[in-house]
Amino acid sequence: MSGIYEDDEKFDEALYMLQRTLEIQLRVLPSTHFRIAATYHNIGGIYLCKGDYKIALENFETALDIGLKSLPSDHETIQTYYEHIQLAKERI
Repeated sequence: MSGIYEDDEKFDEALYMLQRTLEIQLRVLPSTHFRIAATYHNIGGIYLCKGDYKIALENFETALDIGLKSLPSDHETIQTYYEHIQLAKERI
């Protein structure tokens, strides 16, 4: 759902949807669940699009921390998290 908002550059609406999603996930899923990592990553993506690179970086790093606890270290998603961390660092 938040992807629709992202496509239309309705970043605040997308961010709102992702934050609500994260609140629910944190209540019902284990804290190291890969879906929580994905949501943090998506939130980071919104902040990256908005030009808030430090906040994007924080969310990407949280996604990586959780992802490393829930996915194999050689999983392609983990590589994506590393790439987006580097991208955010380059833009700061």
